Order: sequence, then C-alpha cells, then structure tokens
Amino acid sequence: MTQKPLISVIIPACGPPKRLARAIKSALNQDYDNIELIVVDDNGKGTKNQIAAEKLVTNMPPSPRSLRYHCHVYNKNGAAARNTGADLARGSYFALLDDDDYFYPHKLSAQMSALGRIQTAAKFSYTSFRVLSDGKVRNKICVRKTKDIPVAILLKKTKIPSSSLLISRECWEQAGGFDESFDRHQDWEFVIRTAQVCPSAAVEDFCFAKSVTRRNTPGDTEVFRRQRRHYLDTMKDVISRYPDKIQKKIYAVHTGDIALEYLRKKEWKETWALIKRSPNRLYSLKYIAGRIVTHGRYRMRLRFTPR
Repeated sequence: MTQKPLISVIIPACGPPKRLARAIKSALNQDYDNIELIVVDDNGKGTKNQIAAEKLVTNMPPSPRSLRYHCHVYNKNGAAARNTGADLARGSYFALLDDDDYFYPHKLSAQMSALGRIQTAAKFSYTSFRVLSDGKVRNKICVRKTKDIPVAILLKKTKIPSSSLLISRECWEQAGGFDESFDRHQDWEFVIRTAQVCPSAAVEDFCFAKSVTRRNTPGDTEVFRRQRRHYLDTMKDVISRYPDKIQKKIYAVHTGDIALEYLRKKEWKETWALIKRSPNRLYSLKYIAGRIVTHGRYRMRLRFTPR
C-alpha cells in the first residue's frame, strides 16, 4: 500500500510551557498515520522557560512518531519560529499548532481529505474551531469556503489562525513563509498572502481548540497601535485593489479595534479622537458596539458554563 504523505506538525513555543504537553499529545494522537513533530522553542537558550520546555519535550512518553526539539539562541518571534520549523521539516505538508492550542484527533485526516479534491500541488486548508477561555468553550468559529479570503480577513468577517492551517510545501514556498517583521498579526498577513497564490479547502467540521490569551497583546496602547499600523501598511497594496467603499470599511474596522484598546484603558479622549478620524465613523461605532455586546455575551456564557 502506498504510504501517505508525511505531515510535519510545527509547534512554536514561547513563554511558560503550561499547555505545551497538551499540544504535543494532541498532535501525537492524530488518526492520520504519517506525521512528525517539531517543537521550535523561541524563549532563548538558557532562559527559565527554555529549560522547562526542553525538559518537558525530552520527558514526553515514547512514541513511534518522530518528535524533535529545536531552540533559538535568542528570542526572535512567532513568525521566525514557524519559519525555522519549516526549514527543519521533512514533510510534504506543514501543519501549524500554537503551543496553547490543541488538535482534535481527526484534524489532519479531515484536511488531507479536503485537499485531495484540489488537483494542484500548491494548496492549503483551514477549519472551524472552538475558542476556549479558562478551559471553557467561549464561542465557536464556523468557516465556509469563501471566494475572497483576503477581504474577509481584512474586514474581520472570518478567522483563520495559524493553528487552523495545513499547507503543502509547494504552497509554503510560493507564499514565501512568514514575514518576520511582524510581532503580531503575522497569521493574518500570511493567510492573505497565501490565499492570493494558492487555492484552498475549507473544512467546516470543528477540528481544533484555540485558547484565548492576551500574552501577545501589549499592555501599551501605543505599541498595539503601531503593530496594527504595520499590518495595515503591509496590506496597503492589497486593500487598494478593492472599491473605495470597501477600503473605507476595512480601515474603519481596524480604527475601531484600536479605539477599543484605548477604551479598555479608559483613555476617553484618544478613543473619541480615533473615531472622529475614521474614514467611516458610523461603521467604526457599529463595529465597536458589536464587539462590546459580543464580549458581554461571552462573559455571561462563561459564567454559567461548567468546566
């Protein structure tokens, strides 16, 4: 019988390895036969978290599946860690898994089945997922096949985080890997760029769980603003291809996100100043109101949901 293509599961690790073992076990427990795991530690050699992560990986129970550990000499960022994993990978396909997320057992087989319906070698897949907060299901993200992934992501109408992705080596190479200039939003940028050069397959089944964490959200609103501006500046050429009305909505959505960060800090003056500068004030206000209502529902759901 012909052996199935090898999938390399790349797990970038940074910070305390609280959930790293869970992520590794979820990859090892896939019902897809032919996989290898690569943990790329981005804490920096000799740091407390790096030593703990290496010990954890080294002491994982024996498995017939390959598990390799690689450590960056110094902290780079998540984009660089994923690129390092791809450089080390032997597989024909790459699956990305954040160290605080975990796969359901059928994830990779479901995605390989979906990708089998695409005849080209360069292709990628993404899936629906559940969002967890403190171990409870906060909400569910259902994906559908969309004709225009870039505008859906730019308008924040769909979410395709890195843990959702299964991507062929050919597609990875055509897209060029992750942009290491990004401290945040690197998955948004990568998926938009990849969707422009490769066809995709959406798996509507829930295939993984994503943990909500603000560990990568800066406490400084100015840093948040700078990171979002870097994303929008990088996407400028993509955004410019859309009609003026859509462009204004895109910038209004992200203005709303930045304003929300100032609102959380009770920086009322700057919040209102941002909204006034929005290219579509009404759209920004509706977006902010929608986010506030949605997060209120999440809090109520979590309050009455048992672990």
